[in-house]
Amino acid sequence: MLQKEQPLADGILAPLDAQERRWSGLRAGRAGKLGIGLFAARDYSQGETVLVFRGPVLSLKETLALGRRFSYYPVQIGPGQYVDVTAEGEPATFLNHGCGRNSNCGIRGLTELWALREIKAGEQLLFDYALTSEGDPEQMICRCGSKDCRRVVGNFSDMDTKTKRYFLRLGAVSEFVVVILKKAGKLRKY
Repeated sequence: MLQKEQPLADGILAPLDAQERRWSGLRAGRAGKLGIGLFAARDYSQGETVLVFRGPVLSLKETLALGRRFSYYPVQIGPGQYVDVTAEGEPATFLNHGCGRNSNCGIRGLTELWALREIKAGEQLLFDYALTSEGDPEQMICRCGSKDCRRVVGNFSDMDTKTKRYFLRLGAVSEFVVVILKKAGKLRKY
């Protein structure tokens, strides 16, 4: 069963920590060819929560209406449901994608980003966007530059079997994606 987030009256997801603490341990900075990125301002232990995706919950139609600005920032939390993390100065706005094992963060539940391994202060936080995406018609060109780069970021089901197995065994895939895979009988092969 999917975890239920606690929406505030205005439809914004409630954070794990108080709003004034959401940038604690994080900073934005230059990330080379990726532009601006999100960096650890302190060390994170493996399994530790790094941030929680926050913002208005939008439908696919609403996300597409926002145009190109939104196409790089949606976090899918269910079929046709997305969090606009660009709202309200959220640190997740600066979180860059990294293909497969290039990522040092995974997803827990629907909106919690956590450290897949120990992350040192000053290290850029990278998250494979496909870990929260299934049944989404949107794709983007990947510029992560890793040796395992897929060149295109799409849905979790678009990943190769070895990469899917890696993230599923870590428990780093969005809960709603896992539910979809279970319902389709596809989880058994991983």
